[in-house]
Amino acid sequence: MEFTRSESKALGLSGEIDNFIGYLPSKASHLISSSNSTAEALRVVSQNNDIGLRETLQEIGIAGAVISYTSATLAMKHGYLVGFDQLRTDPVRTGNLLSYASLIWQNRSEDFNADALADKAVFTGENAIEASRALLACHSELSLRFGYFAVVQVPGIGGATLRALLFRTRDDGPFTAEIQRNFKLTLPLIIHIAETEMQTAAESRHMERLEALLDRVSLAIFMLDGQGKPHYCNAAARAMLLDKTMMRLSPEGTVRGATLATTRSLQEAIKAAVASGEDRTEIAVRLEGPDGWLLGFVVTASHSLDGSRSAMLLVNPQRSGDASGAMLEALGLLRSEQRFLTQFLEAKSLSEAAQRSGLSDETAKTYLKRIRAKLGVHRQMELARLIYGLIPPLRADEKIAKSAN
Repeated sequence: MEFTRSESKALGLSGEIDNFIGYLPSKASHLISSSNSTAEALRVVSQNNDIGLRETLQEIGIAGAVISYTSATLAMKHGYLVGFDQLRTDPVRTGNLLSYASLIWQNRSEDFNADALADKAVFTGENAIEASRALLACHSELSLRFGYFAVVQVPGIGGATLRALLFRTRDDGPFTAEIQRNFKLTLPLIIHIAETEMQTAAESRHMERLEALLDRVSLAIFMLDGQGKPHYCNAAARAMLLDKTMMRLSPEGTVRGATLATTRSLQEAIKAAVASGEDRTEIAVRLEGPDGWLLGFVVTASHSLDGSRSAMLLVNPQRSGDASGAMLEALGLLRSEQRFLTQFLEAKSLSEAAQRSGLSDETAKTYLKRIRAKLGVHRQMELARLIYGLIPPLRADEKIAKSAN
């Protein structure tokens, strides 16, 4: 969905508004998120059952509402559209309604200001110029459905602010002092709902960033319950389960090894880690496979949300000794030395490395001696161990599928 410049400014898409939670029908609420980028439109991100806000507003005589809440603690802005079910599949009209409300909030600063919706002086001054045809059409559409509106501006403590645009039908009549009092009584509920949703949204974004970072790590990370069922796997762990060579999932959803003995050892280690009262329990497990073995470490993880303990399985998959040019350059090696060292780490002997590099054996020995001197090692084994230890544990292929069956 594209916004005009005035609509984007009114809606705050340049970085002011983080989330709009909208379309609250009688039995469900649909969360709509607007990112800080003007190019990304409102999108449905989740649903909550029977939030109760619409029923509460209807009980005090409010047929529709646009509510915006700015949190002081989270530095975020949240919004609700209540009673506008017909806009659920129409993001353009949704954006127009939000822009419409924003322009009115900019123009009216009273604590509670009620008026007839048919009044053509809704937009005055600069806002009348900014009101596009789409917003004027939105006003006309609202006038057909509702007869009265009220503008609410409630400054909070420490920078928190709640703004609302409330609607009543012509049959319901104008806003009264009693409706105003009753609406103010609902403010703690609205603020609690908004703060809860904003906290959840912030935690969800933080978790997504953390998972994205863990997906880049070549170390396979499994978070397991006491039975060995994973409730989180990073990309390397998912790849290992998809490959099914070293590890796989059982029909019951528990992690298994390639052999019965490995599975038994793994299960025993998981149960021991979960049952342990020590947070630093570490159990090594040898994972046998058809082409060799890997070493896994089962450690005790912190308590989960339900109070139970979980275990974390760490497996370092076998990887090549390829070192990036940037890393070798940081170690002070010349380009020619970098190329030779790469071939040397992959070769079975110095002669093979010389042949693959197009060098004589004597020249290869000179290269190797010079590299060892620069890195401060004296033996070939020490050189290989040093380079392997310096290679960052990042996956070469970050296109692993997001789920494993």
